[in-house]
Amino acid sequence: MEQQNDREMSINRLIAAAMVLLFFLMLSLRYDFYYELNDDMVIGDILSGKYTGVPEARTNQLLYPLGWLLSLFYKILPQAPVYPFFLSLCLGISLWMICFRSLSLFYKKKTKTGCMGLLLILSFTLMAPQVVLTQYTAVSGILVASACFWFLTASTGGRWKQFWKENGLPLFCFLLAFNLRSEMALLCMPMAGVCGLISWYEDAAKSVEEQSDIGKKGFWKIASGREFLFRYFLFFCVILLSMGIFLIIDTIAYSNKDWKSFRDFFDARTKVYDYTWYPSYEKEEAFYGEKGISKIQYQLIDNYNFGLDSTITAETLEIIADYNEKGQNRGGAWERLSGSIKEMLTRPFKTKDAPYNYYLLTAYLLVIILAVVQKRKKEYGIKLFLLIAARSISWFYMCWSERMVERIIFPLYVIEFLILMAILIKELPDRPLWNIERYYRRGVTGILFTLSLLFVPRIDEHLISQGNVREQIVEVQEELEIYTKAHPLDYYYLDVYSMVDFTAKMYDRDNEKRNYDFLGGWICNSPLQKKVMESLIKKDKLQEVKLYFSEEEKKQLTISQILLLDHVYLIARKNRDVAFFEEYYHQYEIPVKLEKVDQIDNSHNPFIVYGLSIVEE
Repeated sequence: MEQQNDREMSINRLIAAAMVLLFFLMLSLRYDFYYELNDDMVIGDILSGKYTGVPEARTNQLLYPLGWLLSLFYKILPQAPVYPFFLSLCLGISLWMICFRSLSLFYKKKTKTGCMGLLLILSFTLMAPQVVLTQYTAVSGILVASACFWFLTASTGGRWKQFWKENGLPLFCFLLAFNLRSEMALLCMPMAGVCGLISWYEDAAKSVEEQSDIGKKGFWKIASGREFLFRYFLFFCVILLSMGIFLIIDTIAYSNKDWKSFRDFFDARTKVYDYTWYPSYEKEEAFYGEKGISKIQYQLIDNYNFGLDSTITAETLEIIADYNEKGQNRGGAWERLSGSIKEMLTRPFKTKDAPYNYYLLTAYLLVIILAVVQKRKKEYGIKLFLLIAARSISWFYMCWSERMVERIIFPLYVIEFLILMAILIKELPDRPLWNIERYYRRGVTGILFTLSLLFVPRIDEHLISQGNVREQIVEVQEELEIYTKAHPLDYYYLDVYSMVDFTAKMYDRDNEKRNYDFLGGWICNSPLQKKVMESLIKKDKLQEVKLYFSEEEKKQLTISQILLLDHVYLIARKNRDVAFFEEYYHQYEIPVKLEKVDQIDNSHNPFIVYGLSIVEE
């Protein structure tokens, strides 16, 4: 592939940067940027020190090296929105990489202009939802997608040192994605690996063409030569080695007994709520009774307030998950296998994945047409076979685990689409072409531009609608935070289902330590939560409270004890039945009374502030 000179490449970099800035500016003028889920809100709170009072490197979600780096930035810039800026920067870098590599393959101003227009509208329909409603899992996937696109469109000529220099950025992006959300990066890895195989195949084929005397039989001799091993095999080994090092560092960082125990609990909680769910108490009362799980414990699991009961452990949740998984009517292994394969094959044709699947199907069709136009069916057939085989691995895993959520599905579609676009764009430079190829290039641009135009109103309507919903949520949340900040000497535990839809504007959230926590959620029972609980202790009062608990419970600090302190309160929505709090204590013969002490008014559904106290008999 012919390369542009340094001046042209510098101009392309500036144009790509300008396009990214324009894209973010356009979105910021029309929409507010929100966290898609409260997961990112909690991660940001932990990193910034809003949760414990000091920036913490251990978030349990990010790998420790990345968590350490972001927490360090928070220590240097305590009031800065480091985490939201980091997520936006990752998205911006990804878009810049796609724009820069696309522009680098064209020479004429007219072609570059058309490419810029197409990229902007494609960016809106494919990436705007992830920029406006950001979620770290999707950001990780987009980083991998941009790395794949860069790798496939980078030059494969020159010595192996030049190859490494040119592909350093995609290597960095993949490892960054792995640190951000390792599960997502691993899920994307089969398709990322295919990019290496396709590039290796194209590189070797090009070398065979340049050495006409070697013949087709020399393909494998060249492909397995020292130069190619240094380019591809060593590149792959460096990725695996780096991933291993990051995992070792993360394992050491979480080697503390408390963190190990929490991670076991976290995995069990994820299994119950995200995969197997749990059986109804009314239908399976015998099972719960046999396993020593009371009705009130079931209620706490059902309403996600499991943090109240310290006896709900990882083992408890594992027992429930295993039992329910066996009881679910999933059929035999063969039936489940065939069902997963069927779902994997038919999923791209279902409208619920629009517009991602429409872009993907269109890209496959365009590559097949190009193979016919250029009469290179075998070469394109090999590339498509490799890609389909790789995507089948990722999608089969998704279908088998029945974990089909948009923040995971979306990156898989985008990676596959960008790989196909890389194959297309490399074959359609604006150098002299046959007329049919020239018309084909224009047709590709026209088809993708028209397809994008059809989805612009739908994407815009979706973002406006989601923004309105989140605006109301944030408004209520801000009223609650105003109330809690007005009582800095008190601490509040929140009923999870009263606030489970909490989110935040990415750049409007301060880093001041909060004085509230949730009674459930993915950080519940972690050493970080225990650190917060220890800061609430008033020893004289705590000893009085502990008298009512069993000898085993007296040895540890629990939320059920903390809630009985004078300066700690419970908050729930007005229409929530909170009688189960009293019932929980009564089952252990602890005489507790739940009283309303205040109300937080708002235009939607007011919050009630409750006090829990021991009633002397």
